[in-house]
Amino acid sequence: GVSLALRTPDWLYAEISTDELELYDMRNDPWQLQSLHRDVDPSFYAPFSERMKALFTCQGAGCRN
Repeated sequence: GVSLALRTPDWLYAEISTDELELYDMRNDPWQLQSLHRDVDPSFYAPFSERMKALFTCQGAGCRN
């Protein structure tokens, strides 16, 4: 299956093809040992999901924004 991930300096957000989510605090957990996706409100990681979907579907010059 396909897994998608978005990484910033502070966070790694992943959507796994089994409809699972993962969210890691890269500053405090750089080895990605404990996913925080169940510990935060979904509104926290919604922007990550929206950005990842936009990047996955973009084409051409639109991908540069």
